[in-house]
Amino acid sequence: MQPVSASGSFLIQIGAFQSQSDAERRLADVRQRAGAALGKCTPVTHEVKQGDKTLYRARYAGFAAQAPAVAACGALKRLSIDCLVLKAGQ
Repeated sequence: MQPVSASGSFLIQIGAFQSQSDAERRLADVRQRAGAALGKCTPVTHEVKQGDKTLYRARYAGFAAQAPAVAACGALKRLSIDCLVLKAGQ
């Protein structure tokens, strides 16, 4: 996976996982189920330390504006895929 600094001002987070491989599997599953909604967005994982735990946030980056990210997240939700739109850098 690419680092979270993939280009674009907005991204969609689809979950946080205990391992990078779990995050990558979820990204691949979502891409397979909803690739049209995600367009050319880049799957990324973002490692986060919380105390003695490490989590891996699964995200799709590369949305130039908020509206397309919100639209893509809406399409994911219609497929029962939880998501959250974030401004890059969060």
